[in-house]
Amino acid sequence: MKVLRALAVLLVLPILSSICFADGLKQIFDVYKHKSIHLCFSQKSINGMSGQTIEKSGTLKIVANKKLIFSYKNEKLVIDDFKAVDYKDNETQVYKLTGFDKVLFLMFVGKKDLDELFKIKDVDNNTYRLFPKYQSSIDCVSVKLDNDTVKELQISDIYANKTIYTFNASNSCRAPK
Repeated sequence: MKVLRALAVLLVLPILSSICFADGLKQIFDVYKHKSIHLCFSQKSINGMSGQTIEKSGTLKIVANKKLIFSYKNEKLVIDDFKAVDYKDNETQVYKLTGFDKVLFLMFVGKKDLDELFKIKDVDNNTYRLFPKYQSSIDCVSVKLDNDTVKELQISDIYANKTIYTFNASNSCRAPK
């Protein structure tokens, strides 16, 4: 009987700890959803077919429950419920919210909880992998935390394209020129 109880504890403990970790991650993203925040970041995008890499940096303004505003040197990208609007070199492009932009919106501003959208796997103490629960071109989202804040967000799609956002302290941020 004691062996049976010990086995049951060994089976239940990992499940409970993964639920706790997922809940903690959800709480972190809930803070972003309900509070307007300004973040600085560097971005590295890698084309899965050619290996071409594009690096840039900028600021991200999260307007609570409404939209994301990415500001780069010569570009501004505004993401809301239904569309992404790209302002670049005196031109404006509007396109449907899909792929990486949709993932960012859902994680930082969306109405649904993180665990409704993703299966959350705890990789280690501060790293999580999120897999979409619904059909998507997104393969995986990797989230690295530092002191209960998002330090790095890596989004990969099924075509091996990857975008990595590394967030910095807002006081080290310089406005894009």
